[in-house]
Amino acid sequence: SPDYGYAVQLFVMTQSIIALYAYNGEGTKNDLVANRIVANIVGVLMSMLLSMLPPNVMGGSPRHGFFILELQEACLSNIIC
Repeated sequence: SPDYGYAVQLFVMTQSIIALYAYNGEGTKNDLVANRIVANIVGVLMSMLLSMLPPNVMGGSPRHGFFILELQEACLSNIIC
């Protein structure tokens, strides 16, 4: 839907996974829900990380990768120190 994007599809798939796992007895409902919440959060964070890559960087040039690593190292050292 143009208003909600893929949110409805993600919600339905998440509920289906929880219901199927609960039906098969692969864990308690609370454990399954917590697992799905963590998995969705990790997926969102991973997509945010990948969105920070500059366009058309396909990994062919190590220079781009080293630049990103040096930038992350500098940011991490600023946070820690």
